[in-house]
Amino acid sequence: MQVMPSQMRKSMYARLVKRGRRKYPGLMLRWIPPSGLQVVLGKRWNLVEPYYWMLREIDDVVDGDVPVPSMYTSSVEYLKQKIKFVQDGKPKDFVEEIMVKCWERLDSAGGSSWALRDATRDILGCMKFDQERSEHFRATGNISMLSESAITKYFRQMELSGCIRGLFELLEGKASKIGEVEDVVRAAGQHRQALRDLPEDVARGVFSIPKKDWLEHSSMEELRFFCEQCKDKGRLTKESAKEFLDTAPEAVRQWARKQVDVGNSLLQKYSASGRSKQFGTTARLLLYYHYERPSRKFFADISPTIAP
Repeated sequence: MQVMPSQMRKSMYARLVKRGRRKYPGLMLRWIPPSGLQVVLGKRWNLVEPYYWMLREIDDVVDGDVPVPSMYTSSVEYLKQKIKFVQDGKPKDFVEEIMVKCWERLDSAGGSSWALRDATRDILGCMKFDQERSEHFRATGNISMLSESAITKYFRQMELSGCIRGLFELLEGKASKIGEVEDVVRAAGQHRQALRDLPEDVARGVFSIPKKDWLEHSSMEELRFFCEQCKDKGRLTKESAKEFLDTAPEAVRQWARKQVDVGNSLLQKYSASGRSKQFGTTARLLLYYHYERPSRKFFADISPTIAP
């Protein structure tokens, strides 16, 4: 039995894929049935698919791709309700109702719904933190600068404790083993994605360059100019990176070089460890195609543009 009603499923796919041509061009858009992943996952597909799309729906509401439901006054209030729901399990809308069904199915399949709920809470908490920073930036024009330890803690919560723990519980019931893949997840999240998304993140007031690193190389006046520079920029690509970084403040270029160096080092460490072998086929494919391979390619593409 499907967790999502058939008509709702079709409607969400059509809507999300239309929005996602710009936003989600990678692996996840290839989950549209018929898919080889359905064959590999078997019954767990009925958990993974709806849960992924429910989180995508929440993310798109927060990003402004769809309106905030009328019962909420803001996207932050919307996220607060979702966090409260994960804790008390009392659904108030269709997104929450479907997530409850996923938790029930996961328990009946021998998994731990509480591990998935904890992971979901961490993801939503990071979304809320980002949205609060973004709203502060829009209201005041001042961007919030964090310490390196705070940024590392944020990415660990979002990518490792949140996304990977949730996926591993859904896929294999092995959420407790997330520490085995920390290196590749950090390379992909804290270093590749943070660098790739830098222009878009800065434009909305989410800043991933540590305050100390910025002030060592650039001024606050340069930061204000850089925020303006990022307004009409998209994600960094092989084609756009050189022009963007050539005109960016020195702190950005230094930080970008560090992301590539540290990211490559983490990938090398992960590859040498052979830790992915303990996971099943689906988890290994996910780690390789969604984390390791795109990270290696991105760092190789960007490296020539930031050479000393």
